[in-house]
Amino acid sequence: MSEWADLPDLIISEIACYISVYDDFVNFGAVCKAWQGVYSMIKLPLSPRCPWLLLAEEKEQKNHTRVFFNVFDSKVYDFKLPELAGRICIGTSFGWFLSVGIDFQMNLFHPLSKHQLSLPPHP
Repeated sequence: MSEWADLPDLIISEIACYISVYDDFVNFGAVCKAWQGVYSMIKLPLSPRCPWLLLAEEKEQKNHTRVFFNVFDSKVYDFKLPELAGRICIGTSFGWFLSVGIDFQMNLFHPLSKHQLSLPPHP
């Protein structure tokens, strides 16, 4: 089999079960889109070796890339996250970001699974 994307989902899921930290899951998801989709199917209890820092969005940035800094190994990771474009991230918990838009709409967003939840407006 020459294409990693052609592996059956069951085998990909089995491989994913051996991943225990975010750093490794980023590398896992970089293989192909099929492997990125595995996180949506199974919820893995991932924990970072050390927290990643989300750097501020650059104003002139047009490609919707957000930059993360891994304190553990001093590496920088770029993620295309158009869901966070123009939004301020004010908190995080269990891998979910709490973001606020200029219209004060608050969302929860998970960058690995790409799931997004809009929160009801604050009275």
